[in-house]
Amino acid sequence: MTDTTNAIKRISQVSRKDPLIDLKTLSAIAKSATVHARLRAKMNQATITISKMGT
Repeated sequence: MTDTTNAIKRISQVSRKDPLIDLKTLSAIAKSATVHARLRAKMNQATITISKMGT
């Protein structure tokens, strides 16, 4: 007898582009990570250093 209360939902497997090749996806991931890092730093009252154009 199987326990149906702890059944794991199956997720359909969809072919996705590799985020390291798909620049639009990579850009969205980087932007989201930056926003979250800035918010966490602000909540923790940490200083932030931002580099623009490699300087």
